[in-house]
Amino acid sequence: LSARQGQLLGLAWLLLWIGIIALGSCGPSWSPSHRLFAIPLIGPLWAWSGTTEFCRLLGTLLHFDVPLPEALRLTADGIRDPGIGRASRRLAQQVEHGQPLASGVGQSRLFPSSLVALIQWGQQIGCLPKALLMAGEIYADRVRYQSMFVKTALPPILLIVVLIVVGFALAALFIPLIDLIQGLT
Repeated sequence: LSARQGQLLGLAWLLLWIGIIALGSCGPSWSPSHRLFAIPLIGPLWAWSGTTEFCRLLGTLLHFDVPLPEALRLTADGIRDPGIGRASRRLAQQVEHGQPLASGVGQSRLFPSSLVALIQWGQQIGCLPKALLMAGEIYADRVRYQSMFVKTALPPILLIVVLIVVGFALAALFIPLIDLIQGLT
């Protein structure tokens, strides 16, 4: 193999391993929401945004005395994230069968584990709507802080990515030229 072919083969192996790792981190049972949650920097932002919407809508419906199973179904219909909407419908079925909301939320991989403790606390003191609205505010704050972090961290990351791409492009342009010059001597 020539030096150029060796470098291209090495680059192909690197890209193959990156693809395998990326696909392996998202198993076949993962929904598109789960795949979005796995993206660094943006994933937590997406997850907390959906949780914020879920908590606020469910808390508001429960505040106006909508029964919990019906409130969960209405929340599923009113939320933008389809994964959390499906989870909300499953929660409605589980609640109708006598399972506490906190244990159903704990079984779902879409909701943060800290939400379970807040829901348990709200159910224990008999103030679930206020606990959900408070949880919505907590996750809204997380969304604000994460978005500020992304705004701060993204420009340097993009600069590094652009420099790497430019470096690969320059290498791809000059390797054949170097091979040609070496072939002439």
